[in-house]
Amino acid sequence: MGRFISGFGMHASPAMETLGRTIPRDQLYHHSPSMDHHNKDKPKNKGDNLMLTVTGLPNDLDEYVDYSAIAQAEGLKFAIEHFRRRKPHCSGTLFWQLNDCWPGLSWSVLDYYGFGKAGYYYVRRTYSPALASFKQLPDGAMELWITNDTLHRVTGTIAVRLGTFAGEKIWEESCPVDVGPNDSHLVRGWLASRIEGGNERYLWALSASGLFPPSRQFFMAIKDLRRNPAQPEANVVPDGAHRLSVRLRANQYSYFVHLVVPDETARYTDNYFGMEPDTERTVVVENRGRQLAPAILKLGWR
Repeated sequence: MGRFISGFGMHASPAMETLGRTIPRDQLYHHSPSMDHHNKDKPKNKGDNLMLTVTGLPNDLDEYVDYSAIAQAEGLKFAIEHFRRRKPHCSGTLFWQLNDCWPGLSWSVLDYYGFGKAGYYYVRRTYSPALASFKQLPDGAMELWITNDTLHRVTGTIAVRLGTFAGEKIWEESCPVDVGPNDSHLVRGWLASRIEGGNERYLWALSASGLFPPSRQFFMAIKDLRRNPAQPEANVVPDGAHRLSVRLRANQYSYFVHLVVPDETARYTDNYFGMEPDTERTVVVENRGRQLAPAILKLGWR
C-alpha cells in the first residue's frame, strides 16, 4: 500500500552463455559448488522456493535457467502492474536490480556480460508509458485497468479475448478506452461466471493501434496450466550482414518465446513473450559488431 515502492526483486540465473564463461565445465549443474558460490542469495535454496510455486523445480540446467527467469519475470510483472494500477497514490517503483558487477546468480535483469534475462523484456513492456493490466479479484471476477503515464489522453478501443491454449476462442469483446493524462482507471470488469477461468484458459487484451503492449492473464500458476508447449514456426531472413528479421507464427498458444544469440551486443526489438494461436509477429535482431547468420540464432519456448 506504499506511495513509493523501492527495493523489491526476484532472483534468477544469468544467461546460459554467461554460465559457460564463468562456471567450470564439470560443475555446470544446479547447486554445484561453483554455482552455489556464484549465488549471492542466502540460503542457497531460496531461489528454489520461488520456482517451486511458479514453475516447479528444474530437472536440468536448461530448465533452471528458464524456470528461474520465468519466476523472476512473472514476479516483477505482477508487482509492477499492481503498483502502477494504484497511481497516483503509488507514484513510483524502484526494483532491485538492473545489472551486475560480478558474474553471479542474482536479482539483476541484465547479467554481468549484458545479456538480458526474460525479466528485462518483461519489465520493459510493463513500464510502457500506457499499460493495460488485468486484476483478478478473490471471488474470481476480473478487472481491466489502463494506466497512463503520458501527458495526453489515451483513447481508443481494446479487443479482449478469452481463449484456450489449444486454440479455441471462447469470446471476444470490444472495450472503449478514455483515460486522462497521469491517471489510472478501471475500464471494464467481468463477473466470475463470465470468465470461468481455468487451467486451460487465458485472457488477452490487444490494442490494434499500439496504445500499449498486449496484456495477458493466466488463472493458475505456470506449472498448473493445462497446455502442450508449442514451438512457433520461424522464418529467418537476413537483412544485411548485421541484421536478421525473424518471422514467427504460432499455431497454438506459445509461451516464453525467445531468441538467443551467444553475443551480448546483440539487440532485439522484443523477446520473451507469448503468442496467441494463429498469430504472427516479426522480431528484428541486430548486432553491429558481429555478422549475423541464421545458423547462429536459437529459438526457445516453454
